[in-house]
Amino acid sequence: MENSETNNSLGLNTLTSTGTTKNRKRVGRGIGSGTGKTAGRGHKGQKSRSGGSIARGFEGGQMPLQQRIPKFGFSSRVNRGSKEVNLKNIVSMAEVNLDKIFASFILSLEDVVDVSELTQIEKEYLGKGSVLSEERAKLASLSNDDKKKYGSLLKDFANKVSKKLESFKVDFEKSYYTEKEKSENPDISLDWFSKKGTRKHILTNVMEEVVDIFASLGYTVAHGPEAETSWHNFDALNTPDWHPARYESDTLYLDKDLKNLLRTQTS
Repeated sequence: MENSETNNSLGLNTLTSTGTTKNRKRVGRGIGSGTGKTAGRGHKGQKSRSGGSIARGFEGGQMPLQQRIPKFGFSSRVNRGSKEVNLKNIVSMAEVNLDKIFASFILSLEDVVDVSELTQIEKEYLGKGSVLSEERAKLASLSNDDKKKYGSLLKDFANKVSKKLESFKVDFEKSYYTEKEKSENPDISLDWFSKKGTRKHILTNVMEEVVDIFASLGYTVAHGPEAETSWHNFDALNTPDWHPARYESDTLYLDKDLKNLLRTQTS
């Protein structure tokens, strides 16, 4: 105890002898490293390159140990959750997406230009060579439960297509012959088209929209007389006599004395 306390007080534990601590090797610094031109790395090989290192478990390029071990006795994750399926189950599965077929049916109706094309569309989706006919032929190979289930879907699909085709045919024929009558036999004395209606002028629509915008901001629309005196229309607004607004080409006067007019200028 006395020796340790004496050493600590004298600081003997901090003394170092010359040569005990070596300078750090300056790897990759050439001659400045103090270990030759290549700083101890050598001239060739993987370890002489910058960043060159050997991964753990590397065996010189041959197949590593973890891949050489036989894989017997391991549980496969692929087989988890699998189920045996026989040919009968595969046949009973409905392979046709009826929603996609109906969507293609709607797209074909949008491309119709002539009434005669509707007959071809009806054959394509409801006729003997249609997908619906082929699916009905498959019902014989299904079980009784699958027959009822899939047969009901096919029946609903056929009714849906038939109703849509019938309603589209009525509307299309009506619009088709209406346009044909309008283009071939125009008669200005008759109004066959009750849905045509009337339309506001674009300036009227813009004016009403501007009024609505300012009304929402708190403004109000002030109404005044359509006919006004020349004094209220010009003189009260300090409009000089030579102003172009007073010309008869710009203002509609109601008398020869040019005292009354249709209001044109407002403050």
